Amino acid sequence: MNIQFYSYAHTTLSHEILKYQSLVFNKFGYKINQVVNDKTHSDNLEIFIKTKNVDCIVIFDIDCIPITKYLLSYIQEDLINNDLVGVVGCANHLNKNDIYVHPSFMFFKPQLYFDCGCPFLNEDHNNDVAQNFTRSCIKNNKKIKYWLNTHSNDYIWNLPNNTKFGHGTVYEQKVYHQFEIRKQEQHDNFIKKCQYILNYEL
Repeated sequence: MNIQFYSYAHTTLSHEILKYQSLVFNKFGYKINQVVNDKTHSDNLEIFIKTKNVDCIVIFDIDCIPITKYLLSYIQEDLINNDLVGVVGCANHLNKNDIYVHPSFMFFKPQLYFDCGCPFLNEDHNNDVAQNFTRSCIKNNKKIKYWLNTHSNDYIWNLPNNTKFGHGTVYEQKVYHQFEIRKQEQHDNFIKKCQYILNYEL
């Protein structure tokens, strides 16, 4: 199975963030296809989905990284019985009781998007970026699996299961997401996390 990893960064983001994400992927033997442009998040998601000759796309935010060498095995295992898989998200500014597969880390076979009628991925008054994709999967009776939050560096946003997540959230000891990397104050913690991973033995 041809599984490809993608991430997106705006042209204004520091190159150091891209460099360290790539280094972490290299450490685990993976290649991340980093796209840098001034398009919107949702526009880039559509570009990734419409890539030809890919059996499964794995989408990362630029400040999201694997923290295990077994990530590919976990992805392959979860694809057997599920259609859409990724970390749990909740747009607190819209609805604190509505979870969805967050685009900071999600994976699926591209055909799923077309089977669900090519749902819009942009944010609006009811949806955060890509939230409507989860809604469309539910509407079309697709199987969804959420990777749950394990812990984080701070606890800012609520999930309906009475847990919280924030900057530097770890999901099931599989992936790490810094959040809000557009803000300069999140850069150092992300780089430190990457450096820590780069320095420990597999």
